[in-house]
Amino acid sequence: MNNFLTRIILNSRSMVFAKLKSDSKGRWSSGHHQNNAKPDAFNMLVSLAIDGRPPSKNVDLYCEKVLRTIPGRRTVYQGKWDGKPVAIKCFFGSRADRHLKRELAGWSILEDLEIRSPQVLGDFAILDRVTGKKVGLGLLVEWLVDAEPAMLGDGIILQKIIGMLSKAHSRGVKFLDPHSGNYLINKRQDLYLVDGDSIRKTGRLTIRQKAKNLALVLAQFPGPSSALISRACRVYENAEGSTDLGRIFENRVTKLERSARRKITRSYLKKTLRESSRFSKLYLRNGSARLLTLRDYPLDFFEEFSADPELIFSKGEVIKAGGSSIVSRVQLADQSLVIKKYKNKTRWKKIKRHMQVYPRWRRAWSFGHLFEAIGIPVPRMLALLEVKSGWVGSIAYLVMQDTGIDNLLDVADANRVSRADIEGVVGLLRLMRDHGFVHGDLKATNIMVSETAVFLLDLDSVKISSANKKDIQRFLGNWEHEHELSAKFLEELLSAGLLVKD
Repeated sequence: MNNFLTRIILNSRSMVFAKLKSDSKGRWSSGHHQNNAKPDAFNMLVSLAIDGRPPSKNVDLYCEKVLRTIPGRRTVYQGKWDGKPVAIKCFFGSRADRHLKRELAGWSILEDLEIRSPQVLGDFAILDRVTGKKVGLGLLVEWLVDAEPAMLGDGIILQKIIGMLSKAHSRGVKFLDPHSGNYLINKRQDLYLVDGDSIRKTGRLTIRQKAKNLALVLAQFPGPSSALISRACRVYENAEGSTDLGRIFENRVTKLERSARRKITRSYLKKTLRESSRFSKLYLRNGSARLLTLRDYPLDFFEEFSADPELIFSKGEVIKAGGSSIVSRVQLADQSLVIKKYKNKTRWKKIKRHMQVYPRWRRAWSFGHLFEAIGIPVPRMLALLEVKSGWVGSIAYLVMQDTGIDNLLDVADANRVSRADIEGVVGLLRLMRDHGFVHGDLKATNIMVSETAVFLLDLDSVKISSANKKDIQRFLGNWEHEHELSAKFLEELLSAGLLVKD
């Protein structure tokens, strides 16, 4: 691996166990939440070509912070060139040249379509400071100083994005990666598209191709909604100036949107298990342990915890004990945290978990972050440590935010379940249904309530599925001997459409 690329990867990893002296909270991150300490800031040596002119060698680009990264392939920095704020897109590996060409082609298409986008200032080759050899390629793009990420739930934003898409489709162009971070809006409400790599010119599009691409765009919006899809189809028809595409087109978009949303879900679950601008992955103890952490969380306790997790865990207060897991409340770095320890009861369980891509602890970690991203209330997952145990199998420790609130069963036993609690719980179940998830173990002890919120716990068995009937039945089974409370939940579930009267 070349020196420059090694530097980038090691830089992002070696910072994990170093408390930043210039930050009073000991925080670091990469992405839009980077703090002012700028631990990753450095000068990148490049050979820069501006406006097609011969490249100027030995130009320094100042990289302030990471915005996005796929280690070994792509990294996007916020930085400065010649004193001006810029976005610096870097490509590495054998496909760097292809990615750069696709980016340039995409920006050119956006310019031809007269779709607002930042100006491309130039392209460059990344040079190794020691050997002077080319180790990567990149693109220098204007930084939109007064722009911020667009709120996709806004009706005006929807209309602008669909208008962009309709214009692109009329010229045979598709948006292949229209995720929310690719749209920025300024104070004048001008919408910008900021990713050239996802723009493809494919020629005249069929109705199905248009519907599929529209569905992909709508799948980025928060929460599936038939009203959203119906409105988007009307806006699309009006913007395209076409005849009424009819109910068949809308039904097709609805079906394709559901499929696209599931693909995005699976992609995000994979992202939670790899190095990225949001997550950090470290191999410890000569590869016998793996630590997944959030980049934007204080790192004070990670070093102590990963050195001897069993010691930290054993000092805590056990709040739940089962055959295959134990939950303990601990104090670390002046914080109250909850740690769930996973173990395997039998040798067969060890082998089974070892062969799974998503054993229970990874499922809880990944779905916890997915639920947080889409608005399903769960405790925040902070770290996941997996320690090899024998030839196969692992002991895992999942570190979570301590919600510090009562579970629903305790509240019911104390006869303190309010109308707001009932509505909050049913609202939570409706969110699960609408997003297409099944919990798999809806005991009352896995739902936590407070005066302002309801949280879902124990995500070890969550699945992507719309078959939520067993979830509802399991939940109602909590109240077999609480007839009055059962009737109240039943009424609310029927009202929310989560149950149908026989």
